[in-house]
Order: sequence, then C-alpha cells, then structure tokens
Amino acid sequence: MEKVTIVGASISSTVALLFASQHPEFVEKLILVDGGYCVLEEMPDFDVEASLKNTQVIFQPHTHKELVNGVKTSFGPFFSKVVEAAELYAWQQIGHDTYESRLTYEAWKDFFKESCTIRLDSVYQRINCPVLLVQKDPDLPMYSKERSDFYHHAAREFEKKVPTARVITLPNSHHQMMLTNPQELASIIEDYMRR
Repeated sequence: MEKVTIVGASISSTVALLFASQHPEFVEKLILVDGGYCVLEEMPDFDVEASLKNTQVIFQPHTHKELVNGVKTSFGPFFSKVVEAAELYAWQQIGHDTYESRLTYEAWKDFFKESCTIRLDSVYQRINCPVLLVQKDPDLPMYSKERSDFYHHAAREFEKKVPTARVITLPNSHHQMMLTNPQELASIIEDYMRR
C-alpha cells in the first residue's frame, strides 16, 4: 500500500496522531488543523464537564432559525453562508421545521472527554513523518491573555516534542479555519504538499 497524507482538524487531530504513531508505514505526512498540540483540560478557563453540560443543549431538536442563530453566535465575526451551510450539514430534518444532530450526545460526550484529557507525549515520541500544524490566531481579541499565552506555549512545546513538526499560525483565523479561512488554509496545505 502506498503512503498517504492524513489531515486531522480540531479534536480529530488526536485521532490522526494516534493512527500515525501506530501505523507509520502508511503515513507520508500529517497535517493538523488547530488540534493535537495541547491537552484541552489544561487550558485556562476551560472545564470539560461545564463544556459538556453547555453542549448538551445543542443535541436537542431545534428549529432552522435557532440553528442559524446558534451558528452566528458561535462564529461571531467569522460567520458566513459557507460556515452556515457546513454547520447545518450536521443536522437532519425530523419534522416540518425541526432538526436534530446526526451525532448522538452520548457518542459526542465520550469522544470529547477522551480527546480533552488524553496525554500525547508518548504518541509524539513515535511520530517520525513530517507534520504540519496550522494553528488558529492565538492573539484574537476573543481570547484572554492567559488563553493566548497557553496557545503560544503549547505550539512551541509541540515543536520541541515532535522534531519533524512545523507550526504555522494563520493570522486572523478562528479555530474552525477550514470554514472561516478556507482559501488561506488550502494555500498553506498545497504549499506544504509540494515539498
């Protein structure tokens, strides 16, 4: 089998790292889109249980208008019709104007808890392929100084722990940059793939 490049975004970056560490014979390169470089439960002002409680309401049925308003609130100044369409894809219509998540809360909860608490140091030691981490802009006004410092520090530590890693920060980008800054992200990935 020929080697492939694996892309992981957000918490799926952890899955990509785990796969690359366990099956290096299949992985040519690894691209992480703002994930896999820190332990979320160590982040300032972040509480795993509170986050789960806050997201539980997301998994209840909603009207189309409620969904759109939720997406607008989550993305703030990064909201666009592309973001709206991508986010709404995760929902299925179950009534005239009623939608529910395609993913169950229980499945999300288990995956989220594991992803927020997993320690990856032993995984990092087994990564031997080239790795690109594209980090969101940690200096956006939406982040506290403590959170911003945390992101900067975590990215530097990731580069130390994974010698084959390269970190690029995408200016003025949100965590879900594949939706908010798709052209810029694609350009970074295309440039990396050419190397």
